Amino acid sequence: DLAGQAWEVLAARRDGDGRTAAADRAATHRARAQAWAEATDVAGSGLDPRRASYALPAGLLSGDAAAAAVDLADLETRLADAYAALVARAVAGTRAPLLVASADAARAAAAL
Repeated sequence: DLAGQAWEVLAARRDGDGRTAAADRAATHRARAQAWAEATDVAGSGLDPRRASYALPAGLLSGDAAAAAVDLADLETRLADAYAALVARAVAGTRAPLLVASADAARAAAAL
């Protein structure tokens, strides 16, 4: 969910195609966060970690496009790693979405 918020901040600071691309990326992360919250039965509960505020990376808040890209790449890389780590724990038949999410985040990090 933090990645979703980070991309929303970036979308707010861009215009045109850059805004659309950042907003689309934010929506992807927000949808995945919602799916995880529902899968773990915390959605809408007092245990939902998305109720907290996030400390956004300094580079994202600086207004420096290069620093923002570095911070977003770091967030995406950490997500790719987290999804990949979950693959080993997932039961058979549930690994494909984790692999897709990991590869997607890795591609996003590389593109940044």
